[in-house]
This record gives sequence, structure tokens and C-alpha cells, in this order.
Amino acid sequence: MKRFVYVLFGFFLLLGSIQAQTTAPSAVGKLDSTALKIGEKRTYTITVSVKPGDSVRFPEDQAFAPFEVIGTSTTDTLKQERLWQLIKRYAISQYDSGTYNHPGLRVQLDTLWLQTAPFSMNVFDVAVDTTKQNLYPAKPIREVSSVWVTPLWMWILGVLALLGAGVYGWIHWQRKKKQEAEAVLDPLEKALLGLEKLAQSPYLIREEYKAYYTELTGIVRAYLEDEVHISALESTSEELMEKLEDLREQGKLTLDQEALATFDQVLKTADLVKFARATPERRQAELDRDILAQWVVKAQEALPEPTEEELYHEAQRLAALAEYQKARRKKMVLFGGGIAALGLFVGLLMYTGPERFWDTVTFNKYKIQNESPRLMSGYGFPAVWIATPDVLVRQETAPKYAGATQAQLFAYTPDPELVHVWVHTLQWPDEKTPDFDALGEQALKMMEDVGAKNILTEQTPHTTQDEVQGVQVFGQMDFEESGDTYKKSYALLLFGGNGFAQLIWVHWPKDEPYAARTAQEIIQSIQLKETP
Repeated sequence: MKRFVYVLFGFFLLLGSIQAQTTAPSAVGKLDSTALKIGEKRTYTITVSVKPGDSVRFPEDQAFAPFEVIGTSTTDTLKQERLWQLIKRYAISQYDSGTYNHPGLRVQLDTLWLQTAPFSMNVFDVAVDTTKQNLYPAKPIREVSSVWVTPLWMWILGVLALLGAGVYGWIHWQRKKKQEAEAVLDPLEKALLGLEKLAQSPYLIREEYKAYYTELTGIVRAYLEDEVHISALESTSEELMEKLEDLREQGKLTLDQEALATFDQVLKTADLVKFARATPERRQAELDRDILAQWVVKAQEALPEPTEEELYHEAQRLAALAEYQKARRKKMVLFGGGIAALGLFVGLLMYTGPERFWDTVTFNKYKIQNESPRLMSGYGFPAVWIATPDVLVRQETAPKYAGATQAQLFAYTPDPELVHVWVHTLQWPDEKTPDFDALGEQALKMMEDVGAKNILTEQTPHTTQDEVQGVQVFGQMDFEESGDTYKKSYALLLFGGNGFAQLIWVHWPKDEPYAARTAQEIIQSIQLKETP
């Protein structure tokens, strides 16, 4: 009986252990292959078994180092009886050969960390069969001129600068136009316009009564100075009233006593506000402005008729003002033209780039030659068709290489510093194929005879645009002409067949981008088949 009890107790212990294992959280990592070629992709899958409601955080991409993660999948969920399985896949790769070991990845489950098993991967080089892979000689180095690309910020800055200049010019023109319009007004019109502007000012809204009354009385005082010809701006209120009384008594100002008293009352109110810090009601301030607007009209009517001398001076003033306005309009036209010219200058500068713009305005001869029209012509026999800035001129004497019986030489030789072109055709009585190496050496020797020194050479195959195969000899040299020495780059192209050879020699100033571009365009234009 005791033995049965022990067996039964052990059975339950084993059953509990199995159940605990099936409900315990776990993380399993699996790699679909342990070998790959450089750059191939492999999939690493992490499966985490958790209870519903558990929070799981999968490893970040950098945890896969030394492997590179190139993609991840969304997390898949697979429901089971007691546990859920969360599955996430990572696409990984490696770009260097070798054997790589990884210690495993950690998955965070709430506050618990789960560890996957370590894994290894062998990365192999991609084998290249050189017996089947075509190999080609290295291309020659070509001089490429730098191309100015206007950055976006320069376009934005340029547009903002032009807009700013335009807005400034427009505001300046409007201000001057307004000043000129006001200058034409007579003193009464100026005073009424000033009082109208004062009515639209924010002084009363801000309760700035001192500034309001200062400007109000200043407008009327300026009117009295300009029209009545008394020193009103520098006089106190009492002094000003005394001067007006004197004019009234002399008959020069036929204002009644009531009008003078009204004006005196406004001046006293203004003095209290300016010097005693009195604060009138807003309605009273508005009423004082209206009173002075009516008062200046009465003062104008009270003035005597102008004398002939005053009329003459007024005519002189208006004539001078008209001349001034004419000069101002001329200046504004010139200013507008300057803004337009500035805009054109900035636009061209940004469009072409500083270097190209400078070369354009300074008439750079290399740029002019590069942008000149091309003339496509055939030279010699068999003909060499080539596009050059000008027609090649037939030379009276043409060197004959390697026993050639007939030879023709055509040359385009402008300024010594520009691109030069020679086309040389040779013929033999037999149909022997020419030796390009020997022809090249003799052509270089001919160039030495006419001034070339320190010639550096390289050689490469060359194919014309009509698919004729030949040889190109290129490099650098010093070229003496008319007592001066020039650093030159050159290209000697050799073509031929049974009983004939065609040589094209092009040389241009070293380190001149426009000249190098011209030379390359000439070389690329060569055609050797029949051309209409």
C-alpha cells in the first residue's frame, strides 16, 4: 500500500513538472541557412511563447552585429491553448567573407529577459571565371570641365534679394511721389491735408494728447509762417496772438475778434495739455481740430490779394518745383532700370555660374571657339569626315610615311593657344595593312620637327561613331611656336586598311576646360565611312 502511494505521488509531481514546462515563457531563434554568398539575404526567425497579456520587446537591428539587417517583418501571433506564439522575422546579410559567430539575441518579456541560442554563419566570396569574363583595357583619362550647379539656397536668396530690392524701390518711389504731390500744394491745402491725417492718427485712441495737440498747433503755425509770413513756429502762444492782432490792426488780416478769440482758446488748451499735463475729453480734442480746420479757411479768406511780386515768386516756385519733379522722375526711371539690370545680372549669374558668366562677359576665346558653329566636311582619300570650327586648309606639302606614294594633309591652325586639327591621309600601291605602331612613331617624330617636345604617350583602342576600329595615342607635350612654349594635351588617332591610312591629330591647351571640350567634340565627330 505504501509503495502505491509513493508511485501515485511521483506521478503527480511529474505531471506538474510537464505542465509547468509547457506553460513557461521561452524564446527560440532559427536561421534558414548557415552559409551565404557576399550580399545574399538570409532570414532569422525569433519565436517567443508568452501568456496572453504579456508585454514583449524584440531586439533592435543593431543587436544583430556583425550582420546587417536589411528588412524586418511585422509580428505574427499564433494562439495556442495556454500560450501565444509571437513570431518576428529579420532579413540579414553580410558583405565581407569569413566565418561569423553570434552569441544569440535577447528578448524582453516584461521584466524578464529571454535568450536565444548562439548561431554561426559562413560568408563566401563570389567566384569570377576570368576565362569567360571579357577583359578590356583601361579607358584613358579625359579632362572634364567643372559644371556649376546653382544650389537651391542661392536661387531662394537671389529671388528674395530681387523681391527685397523691388519692394524697397516701390516704397521709396511711393514715398517720393507722395512728397512731390504734397510739395505742389499751397499752404492752405497742406494745412487741411495735415489736419485730415491727424484725424486718422491713433493719438486719441492711445490717449496721447500731448503729441496730438503738439501736431495740431504745429500744422496751423506752419500755415501762418508760409501764408501770412510771420514767425509762428518759434513764438509762444501769447506772442503769436500779439502778431495776429498787429496784422489785424494794420489791415493785413481782416479776421474778426471772435475768430481770434477762438484761436486763442485752442492755443491755451494746447498749452495746458503740453505743459501742465492737463487731460481734455476726447470729444473736445476732436472739436478743437475741427475748429482749427475752419479757422485756417477764414484766415485764408482774410488775407489781402497777392501783389505782382508775390505772384512772380509763386510762379518761380512752381517752375522750380516742376523742374525738380522732372528730375525726380528721371532718377526713378534710372533706379528702375538699375533694379532690372541687377535682376538680369543675378539671374544670369545663378543660371550660368560665376565662372561661365565671367568667361562670357570677358569674351573668353576658348569659350568662343567651343560655342562656334561646326562645319562637317570630308578631307583626303579615303575621306575623313570631321566637324571643326572652320574649314581645314590643304597644305602644299604632305609627309609620306613608310613608303607611301601619295599623301594629303589638311590643317586647322588658328591662334596658337586654341585647338588645332590636322588630317593626314596616306596611300600605298599594294594592299598591305599599315603598321599603326610605326605610323604613330613617325607622326610623333613629325610633330617634334614642327616644335613638339617632351612628348608623353599612352595608347588605347578607339572606335568612331560609325563603328570603325582604330588606335588612339594621347598624352601631353610642350609645343614651341613663334618663340613661345605652350603646355598642350593631344590625341593622335590612326585608322587604315588595305593600302591606305588615315591620321587625325588634335592638340589643345592643357588645363583649359573649354578647349578640352572642343577637342573631345571634334574627336567624337569623326566618321570614316561614306557620308553624303
